[in-house]
Amino acid sequence: MASTGQYDHARRSRAACVLEFLVLAGGAALIALAVAVWAIYGLLQVMSLSSLVWWAIGVVLLGGGIFLAGWFGVLEYWDGRPWRELADKGRAGQTETVRTADGAKLHVEVEGPANAQTTVVFVHGIQMNASSWRFQRAALADSSVRRVSYDARGHGKSDARKLDQKVRGVRQLAEDLGLVIDATARTGRLVLCGHSMGGLTVLALPVVRPDLALRTSGYVLCSATPDRLGTTMTFGLWRILSPVSWLMRREAAGFLLVLDALPRFVPRLMGLAPYLLSLRYFAIGKRGSKKALRTTASIVYANGFRQTGDLVAAILDHDERPTLAALGDAHVAVIEGAKDRIVPARDRNFIGSLPDATLTTVDKCGHMTILEAKDEVNAELLRIVTAVESESVGAGPNIVMSKNDAATETNEPMTPAYKSTGGSIIDSLGDLVETVEGMTPAGPIRDGLHGIHKLLGVQHENH
Repeated sequence: MASTGQYDHARRSRAACVLEFLVLAGGAALIALAVAVWAIYGLLQVMSLSSLVWWAIGVVLLGGGIFLAGWFGVLEYWDGRPWRELADKGRAGQTETVRTADGAKLHVEVEGPANAQTTVVFVHGIQMNASSWRFQRAALADSSVRRVSYDARGHGKSDARKLDQKVRGVRQLAEDLGLVIDATARTGRLVLCGHSMGGLTVLALPVVRPDLALRTSGYVLCSATPDRLGTTMTFGLWRILSPVSWLMRREAAGFLLVLDALPRFVPRLMGLAPYLLSLRYFAIGKRGSKKALRTTASIVYANGFRQTGDLVAAILDHDERPTLAALGDAHVAVIEGAKDRIVPARDRNFIGSLPDATLTTVDKCGHMTILEAKDEVNAELLRIVTAVESESVGAGPNIVMSKNDAATETNEPMTPAYKSTGGSIIDSLGDLVETVEGMTPAGPIRDGLHGIHKLLGVQHENH
């Protein structure tokens, strides 16, 4: 495996991530306890003990009643069963099992003729599975190309197996991808499609498997970057809150490693509400429909937490900027959401270093481009596949999206803006209220939320 300078710095171990997170969490808990004791002491100075006890009992009963009502409401309407069905809805094709170098079994799905001259390989993002590419696989259903998708280690129907800490970035995932290709597409041209973590994996493949890079004639990269997300990810927060985003990046792996260590049923006791609320902010933009949100939440919920922290640590360590030249003269399509809170807008600058690359920016779209902007992604996928099959090597014009989401062409060089995708506080509050409103049964509560939504001046999207 090639050794490059971007990985000269040390990588934090999993144990160090967990220890640091637990120390910080414990310190925060002690501070909260001290504040609570101080508040109780202050109240005792102005209230009798009996009055304070009755007030405390009332607060506990009220808070507990609200919590139980919400918890049982989530279980009543979203108990997981229909979501598991939705999570696997996009699975198709003949199934195979591929073993990784360290023995993990990967679930692989194959469609199309075995003797196809072109094979399209789909690589999903973190906490997703092969079914997340359902719309793109369907777009190629009538074509002559072979379609291969698989559940990465720690996802879906594949085994969980810890990554080797000596292998930097997501290169071990790229090795897994290479073995999947060896088993399902031994000959012919390749088109590699990656979303999020899958895009990072695809970008790392030419380094670990140069032989496969020579066969790869096309790349479709959705919400992906060769840059080091461990230093660039802002979670959509304003620049003034950069210390907060730094802390979130720093402790994300430790927090998720703790969740990974819990029995799988424990996070599910919270129901789907936390998944819906968090994904509505981090993964889905305003353009995203309820169906895109529910599909994303269903896959994440069904997957659970098995290896998430381990993979997040690898993602934050990823940096393949110096190795972009390994992509050669392949046709490259990059699709991004204008409201992506995971991959910053400035990370798209790598486009300029590729000879035949186009950028599609989808207005109001978040991180889940393959579900939120399926038409735009499908169009770029079909364009790349057509170019590869016809062996066209002419560089096409750059593609961008206008404000009304209609594709327009331009031959002007792209100079991506460094504008924050965080939005305003009003927009964030509007997103939160809209999500809760969509989950609330019809009635006075929903009407009240709708009034708040209108007061904030945030327009409803078409669902």
